[in-house]
Amino acid sequence: MARFSSAIVRVVSIDAMDTIITTKEPISNIYSRVAGEFGFVVNSSDIASAFPGHMKKLFNSHPCFGYNSIGPSEWWKRLVQGCLQEASDNRIPDQKAGEIAHHLFNFYSSADAWRIVDPEMKAVIGDFRHRRLGVAVVSNFDGRLKKILRELELLPLFDIVVASGEVGVEKPNPSIFELVIKHYGLSNASGLLHVGDSFEKDYKAVRDIGGNSVLFDPSSSNRDIMNEHSITSFSELKVE
Repeated sequence: MARFSSAIVRVVSIDAMDTIITTKEPISNIYSRVAGEFGFVVNSSDIASAFPGHMKKLFNSHPCFGYNSIGPSEWWKRLVQGCLQEASDNRIPDQKAGEIAHHLFNFYSSADAWRIVDPEMKAVIGDFRHRRLGVAVVSNFDGRLKKILRELELLPLFDIVVASGEVGVEKPNPSIFELVIKHYGLSNASGLLHVGDSFEKDYKAVRDIGGNSVLFDPSSSNRDIMNEHSITSFSELKVE
């Protein structure tokens, strides 16, 4: 159980990916299936192996999903093409790979691709709002996030959605959290509580600027954090 005082915490920010929402199926399975629909056989395990390297390369060359450069659609197109070409035994023509990427970009723009991670979350956020706490999303995500949250009927739960692809700064950079602090008129980070599944980008990043944070760890896989600093479900988070 993680408990915080509402006399101190005035705003709760929450990570999106793997904290609020997650994909219904592994990305590699979807990529493989869609490639098959276009007539190309690509093994999902090979895509899974290729994906992290291409994502890292693009984050280095075009941070924040191509903010002020190539933009999110082209960013994901290059990632999909790179994964498919590396994972396929036979080269997929660039035009066809681009068509597959376009199909996938549209698919992941809708709620059909996503599910809510923790069904308890909505009730807990409702309690936060009843206590007049600010509630925000802070996530390394592109501009499709609001649409996805809206289609999942989650968007009204939040005052603001801060997505790295729209603001040009990403976690763990303190600047993305400072946008939230400024929005709510907090004098410093001590009034902020952040919840997320990444030790470095969520938990540590906010504590480093003097804020409060909780690691969302449904599988209890992180043994380095005290129990009162981690939760397996939103029902374990209390601000009273």
